[in-house]
Amino acid sequence: MRLLFIRHGDPDYENDTLTEKGVREAICLANHIKNFHIDEAYVSPLGRAQRTAEDSLNKLCMPAETLDWLREFPAVIDPNVSQEAHLAYPNELWRDPDSDRYRHRIMWDVMPAYYGVHPELFEREGWRTSKLVQDSNMVETYDYVKENFLNFLASHGYRKNGDLFTVEESNELTIAFFCH
Repeated sequence: MRLLFIRHGDPDYENDTLTEKGVREAICLANHIKNFHIDEAYVSPLGRAQRTAEDSLNKLCMPAETLDWLREFPAVIDPNVSQEAHLAYPNELWRDPDSDRYRHRIMWDVMPAYYGVHPELFEREGWRTSKLVQDSNMVETYDYVKENFLNFLASHGYRKNGDLFTVEESNELTIAFFCH
């Protein structure tokens, strides 16, 4: 089985779609997509990934299933209740003008300097117990995405067995994921 992860084109985050450049990138991809011999396609529910996939799927004359767990990793932290968030985002916290409360921050947006003094964030399991992560929904979000991806692989004949995968039923499928 061959897995292709196709990142969305240049994003217009504000409108959850693509910029003009991103649309051109999506069209360019569509002009070459048949060369990949895709058998199945899956797409994130977010607009920028959906729009990137649209032209390619039309060229392939195939549908794509939308999978919620393919969305951009949505773990967040609330700086209103987490003092650690103020250390991880020292100049990157914004207050909502209407409520004067801090806006939630996406976990993968942590400032690089914070990583330098928190090596546990690089540990295979240590990151789970770090103060910053404990103040967020990152563990639950990660586990949700991981479980769904492992279930997807198992449904295609590849089951995780410790640190390795057991091939229960081999296949020659090429699967495309239009995501982030």
